[in-house]
Amino acid sequence: MMLDVILMRLTHYEVNVMQQKYLPILGSLAGLLLLLGGCNRAEPTPAATTVPATVTAAEVAPTVAPPDAATTVPTAPPTTVTTDTTTISTTLPISPAGQIEALLFASLQLTVPATDSIGIMGIYAFPLESADDQEFWVAHTVGIRNFDPVQNHVIAIYTPDGDTWREVTRTELAMSDDPADPGVSPDYLGQEGVTQVQVEPAHFWIQVEGGAGAHSGVYGLYSFDGTTLQEEVSGFAASPGVGRIEDLNNDGVAEVLLNASDPYVFCYACGVRLMQWQIQRWDETQMISVTLSALSADAPAAVTAFNDNLLALAQAGLWKDALAALDEAMNFSYTEPALAWNLVYVRVNGEARRDAATPDSAYPLLTDLFYGDYEAAIELLRAVGADGLFISESDLIVGTAAEGWTPTLADWIDQTVNPALEFNPDFAAAYFLRGWGAYVREFDTAAAVADVQKAAELAPNEELYTKSLEFLTE
Repeated sequence: MMLDVILMRLTHYEVNVMQQKYLPILGSLAGLLLLLGGCNRAEPTPAATTVPATVTAAEVAPTVAPPDAATTVPTAPPTTVTTDTTTISTTLPISPAGQIEALLFASLQLTVPATDSIGIMGIYAFPLESADDQEFWVAHTVGIRNFDPVQNHVIAIYTPDGDTWREVTRTELAMSDDPADPGVSPDYLGQEGVTQVQVEPAHFWIQVEGGAGAHSGVYGLYSFDGTTLQEEVSGFAASPGVGRIEDLNNDGVAEVLLNASDPYVFCYACGVRLMQWQIQRWDETQMISVTLSALSADAPAAVTAFNDNLLALAQAGLWKDALAALDEAMNFSYTEPALAWNLVYVRVNGEARRDAATPDSAYPLLTDLFYGDYEAAIELLRAVGADGLFISESDLIVGTAAEGWTPTLADWIDQTVNPALEFNPDFAAAYFLRGWGAYVREFDTAAAVADVQKAAELAPNEELYTKSLEFLTE
């Protein structure tokens, strides 16, 4: 009787601890404990007989329906364990997680790959938190998927059905044929790769975070209404940390931020990043993208003028000025969703670029320009001086992340300053930076003269511009 009580109270983790700590003492019960190893979420304790990572179908149910059918699994039958000295007949309790993990493992017809090969290693299950009496469990595959044959990760949802478990729905995490929506298709999925998150209270929300390739990431967000598991957001990025949930406007409904940054400004290992976030919001029926938008014709003239200027600053890449302008919005009592979301968009992306523009960034000159902080960028050039800028061995090139990437550096300068010049055709700093970029493209002084001369004409009191023009024209 005491053994029955102990066994019924054991969890996955406790069973594993019992195996490791008390196996030498319990000797004759080793076979019984190894049977429990099928429910463990950690690696099984080595033994003479190899035990699979999950309970096999034969231990749980005599037959299993194909993956596209609703399936159930009964509670574990009585198990007889024979040792060298005695026979113990007892009911072996398997937790709900263990039962569900075994059921999905069997229905997918998985086999644990050898230690030196890739492939899905097992199943992990956890309950969904609910405000009512509904009980649902999520089960998903774990490991590195195989590619020959193709083996995609799977998420399934189960619910109790009397003394059995019924599969409500499942989805295969496969790549789609739609370039605009490639789908959620991780190569690697860990135990914590699928989690429950809170977006709004009308649905269950399930988040997927997996790995792809050498260092890329995959993100997915699914809604579940008790019947259907619906993909709402999918994302892919060359770096991990593809997406996150955050309530950006404190209204009780969370938004999704997808990392749309460019880590290949020079090369991935160079460490220079152009920061950008894409925002998805729930409109009570679906997730939609937040974009910079004009206001309606009913908006007051002062608010429209403010909004138009804010959008122009952001589109010109002048994020520092755009962030500074946000305070002015406090002067308006006008409320329109487009204005509110414009403010959110500018704040999120402006702060991301501001936080990246630090003196210890991989290449501060570009991160300053990406933020639109032209004064900080010019200050870096002042520190080198005219005679240190317009030479091939400039301190702004040699020994920096830009070394070996000067044509690419010139392209990034052009792409950044040209929109700023469209916004402000008399922007002396932008002309000077473009002139220096023209020089470093092929270290040709003639290419730089026109823009440097324009900067000197617009700002004749700036010694860096006038000295540089003298240096170039000597």
